[in-house]
Amino acid sequence: MTSVGEVIKLRGAGHMRVCFLTHSSAQRSEMLKRFGLDIGCRLIQIDRPKAIELLTTLLHQDLAHGVKMMPIADAQGFASWLLEQFQTEESAFYTNWDWRRGDPDAGNLWPCTRSTFDGGVIATSGGLAACIWFEDED
Repeated sequence: MTSVGEVIKLRGAGHMRVCFLTHSSAQRSEMLKRFGLDIGCRLIQIDRPKAIELLTTLLHQDLAHGVKMMPIADAQGFASWLLEQFQTEESAFYTNWDWRRGDPDAGNLWPCTRSTFDGGVIATSGGLAACIWFEDED
């Protein structure tokens, strides 16, 4: 894919936000605020493969009913492309989904928006941060 707009259009359901910003030593709460997320949002750290797996799932199907939005191969390609800037050892990835339970369909346990369902990935590396976040209503 060649543009974020194309990815958002292909998903075609709910709300998807893709934000990149510079951040140096900003507090996590300030970064969440700049991304439009609740500053009290509970996040856990995950590794890059889990971040790609989670984004693949969120691009592939909606949060509310698991309706397929795009082919899994396309979703995986988009997820890798969206996190392309975050491949160094200093890169860190965060989500509100409890991946420690081992179930990618376990749902978001800690909402970060006022939507019925929300989830995504925040990635940081050096002075760059990205938020790829999804919101759906039932």
